[in-house]
Amino acid sequence: KRMGWAVSGVEISPGAAEYARTRFGVDAFAGTVEEYAGRNTGARFPVVLATDLIEHIADLDVFMEAVGKLLAPGGLLVLDTPNAAAEAVRLRGMDARCFNPFHIFLFSPQTLPRLLEKHGFRVETLFTYGNGLSGSEGGAAPRPEPEASLERVMDLCAESLKAFPYSSLPDADGPLAAS
Repeated sequence: KRMGWAVSGVEISPGAAEYARTRFGVDAFAGTVEEYAGRNTGARFPVVLATDLIEHIADLDVFMEAVGKLLAPGGLLVLDTPNAAAEAVRLRGMDARCFNPFHIFLFSPQTLPRLLEKHGFRVETLFTYGNGLSGSEGGAAPRPEPEASLERVMDLCAESLKAFPYSSLPDADGPLAAS
């Protein structure tokens, strides 16, 4: 919202959705992406941002279909998920932080593009971060600051949306590209 975007959100927790509405003024739907897409058949968004979500989804085909319905033609899907091929996984195995009882699926830089392409998405950019062992896991490689990762995502969004056909979007060289 600070960057000039009209923001809508989907949050499975009713309490978190209410918090987003009251604290941040976000139009937040309480439920799943699949439920939202089913109830809001005309809703189309230039950007769909799904951070730390896809690894929790039981039916990936239904989820990806719902995301496809919500994404406007030429729009951008930005996903963030733990990297199952990270060095920490290789060294720690099942003790790596990405393994927890709430993660149904894990993806690598090879498997995530296959899922996306299966559902008609084209991967423009793929990168990983924070894949080494952090100090809390016994290594010396620090995890990058969250702001640096968010800044990278926002730069990617700005670059991808420069030619987006909607005039109601912020100028890609303006608020979206600003740090």
